Amino acid sequence: MVIDIKPRRFAFRAIGRLSECGGGKREREMLTREMSQKLSVAAAFLLPLLVHSVPIDNGVAGRPWISCENDMIILNARTEKPFVGRVFVKGMSKNAECAREYNEPIDTSAELQISMGSCQMRRQRYIEPAGMQQSIIVIVSFHPVFLTKVDMAYNIRMLTPTDLYSEEAMTPKCEYTIRLDSKEGPLAQYAVVGQTLFHVWRCETAPTDGILVKNCVIRDNSNMVYNALDDLGCPADKHVVGSLSYNAELNEAYVEVHAFKFAD
Repeated sequence: MVIDIKPRRFAFRAIGRLSECGGGKREREMLTREMSQKLSVAAAFLLPLLVHSVPIDNGVAGRPWISCENDMIILNARTEKPFVGRVFVKGMSKNAECAREYNEPIDTSAELQISMGSCQMRRQRYIEPAGMQQSIIVIVSFHPVFLTKVDMAYNIRMLTPTDLYSEEAMTPKCEYTIRLDSKEGPLAQYAVVGQTLFHVWRCETAPTDGILVKNCVIRDNSNMVYNALDDLGCPADKHVVGSLSYNAELNEAYVEVHAFKFAD
């Protein structure tokens, strides 16, 4: 509106001056030329207002392919023509972990992988059917900045049975023991330096779960601490504690050591 009004105001003033002059052929010619130039400017400003926007000649073809994995959700949408645009989680278009840009028309597909629990993924517990639902909205946009009429939004919901999230399933029952001579030997009450001992960890886990023993330390009565296993479960000093052995079910770990003590 501002562009449209301002040039018309210029033309009105030029006509007013021309009617007031009354004589002077040269002055009338100059005013006529000035008015023509300003009307040309007005036409140049008005021209863009008369041009219609060009629609995006692309779109999503059919239903998207969605896969709910243990650790991520994957959306893959086929497009009518090679895709240029963005795929992103609603409200997270500026987050690199929750959005993906396609700047070149290479393939007729648009895909986004979302880590489970990230990108403000919503979680809701249901009683019937019993389970935990995780949901998220993913948008396939054919413009690098704006949302247009050819864009599509998909509300993805995944329901997982409650028993997989139960306290009992998530927290296995474990025991740690020190045994004499073998991992099945009697519990060690006392030992002398150099005596063979076995550190044993056993857990009651689901068939699909396993254990990893890590971040173990040795502590004496004066709270002196010595690292035995690091955060990857590897020995910090093989002269004290060696590499652990695991059974095939990954619910038991053990290591043979020779008894030692802190120096007095």
